[in-house]
Amino acid sequence: MKRTSFLRVAIVTMLAVLAFPLIVAQAQTSQATWSVQYYNNLFLGDPPAFQTTVGEINFDWGNGSPNPAVQNDNWSARFGADVFFNVSRAIS
Repeated sequence: MKRTSFLRVAIVTMLAVLAFPLIVAQAQTSQATWSVQYYNNLFLGDPPAFQTTVGEINFDWGNGSPNPAVQNDNWSARFGADVFFNVSRAIS
């Protein structure tokens, strides 16, 4: 009984590991438009100091900020998008 359970878990785990790169590859091709709100605090406290939309999340502001309206230190951001993934196509 134990050997059968272990074998089932091993097979399911192996399938999940093999399918994961296919799902990730499909997700990366999504054409999402992200809405972004930047806050001059660490707690996403309203109102936002600056709002915009971006095509991807890939930033390096160094010691700066995303916009002059946002202070250089102690700021936060909220990213949101409606993204739809064709999972059945990615697995097949």
